[in-house]
Amino acid sequence: MRLRRLAGSLRYTRPRQIAERVRLTVQRRAAEVFARPASLDRPPHPALRPDLPPPLFPPREGLVVHVEGRPYARILERNASLSPRIDWGWPREYPGTRLDRLTLHYHEWAEGLDDTEMRRALTDWIEGNPPYAKRYWCDAWSAYATSIRTVVWLQQIAARRGRLTPELETRLARSLAGQLRFLTGNLERDIGGNHLVRNVKALLWGARSFAGPEAAGWGARGTSLLEREVLPQILPDGVHFERSPAYHAQVLADLLECLSVLPEGEERARLAEAVDRMVQALVDLTHPDGLVSLFNDGGLHMAYPPSAILAAHRKLGGAWITPRPVAAMRDAGYFTARAGEDLVVVDCGRLGPDELPAHAHGDALAFEWSLAGQRLVVDAGVYEYQGPRARGRAPRAPTTRSPSTIATRRSSGESSGWRGGRTSSSTPSCRRGPASGCAARTTGTGTWRGRRSTSAGSTCAPTGSPSRTSCAAGAARP
Repeated sequence: MRLRRLAGSLRYTRPRQIAERVRLTVQRRAAEVFARPASLDRPPHPALRPDLPPPLFPPREGLVVHVEGRPYARILERNASLSPRIDWGWPREYPGTRLDRLTLHYHEWAEGLDDTEMRRALTDWIEGNPPYAKRYWCDAWSAYATSIRTVVWLQQIAARRGRLTPELETRLARSLAGQLRFLTGNLERDIGGNHLVRNVKALLWGARSFAGPEAAGWGARGTSLLEREVLPQILPDGVHFERSPAYHAQVLADLLECLSVLPEGEERARLAEAVDRMVQALVDLTHPDGLVSLFNDGGLHMAYPPSAILAAHRKLGGAWITPRPVAAMRDAGYFTARAGEDLVVVDCGRLGPDELPAHAHGDALAFEWSLAGQRLVVDAGVYEYQGPRARGRAPRAPTTRSPSTIATRRSSGESSGWRGGRTSSSTPSCRRGPASGCAARTTGTGTWRGRRSTSAGSTCAPTGSPSRTSCAAGAARP
């Protein structure tokens, strides 16, 4: 069974992805044995620029709580102590998963610490997490965690400059240079998607923050990857190709930060055009309550809220963009119709890119419906990420969402561990109905336990009175 699932996943994986994964696997195992931490702390040590780029977004709230005067990081509804010493392997008093440990190493919680608390936490990380320890790539030195952490540190240095001692700034700068050197050799081109976006953002932010030829090389590498491997992820209709509205918001925020540090030129102009398309898609996929739709992997608060993203877009000179009454995002397969505080969002497209099904759910023909500003029909989003049931059939299957099914037949082969099997294919279409509405329909094929099935469905969005909506789902047949 496992081999069959693996084969079902590999059939969609690009040869370059496999080659990159093999290269990284060999490199990681070799580094465990032969690499030395000092190799990342070699001279010359690039210096931080005097004009560091400031954070584009305001500090996030709720990432740190204080109990009896001691700071705790709020990690996925759990608290991790940040004093006096931090257990970077995850506090033993709480059951934790790899995602908990990985999130602890993002350091986004540093935004909620005072200067003294931040100094203690960041120096504790430097002392407690030397590179190339056993399975270093899983948590502390994961390329994804490193990408997030380096940008957080640089932004906090910029925001607190003048309050940090020169000795602390120098120590943080040397660690940051080593982390960026590590990142350049461990880019996640085997995964791609939103992971590579964050790799690129770290390279561009580092290039803008450090002086010297090495930093210029980080910028050139980041710009090249942005052009060749990141911008193609944005579909013509403006939706990120992983087709998760929540991850779309996250990627859009990352690209806005890239835009804020990218020098003027053709690359920046192309990025600005892609960002404008993404902003339009974001506002169309945002419910009247101000939060995003939950198709595929996602959470209401996993990314910056749409209001903060729109404010950052306007801060960078973007136009004021409003949701369309009827939006047909045919490349992604999303269709929306809006009337006042009513909204219907229909998913009639592919589950996600074939080569990256990690965040895809079996939600073909699913819909969400807000009525009078309240969510009436909702998608489950992600309520488990790891554990006995997480990432398996239940959290990702059509039976836990709002699409139409017959005899629990599935539109795709959901698996576990961020893998997908055989995917459904569909052809979405949208026709305008009465003055304020439209109907969306998709036809295509999917599988269930190896047997092919054909699905067809339609959803009617706001029609007639602008204050009323009607909604109906179609059917699926084996």
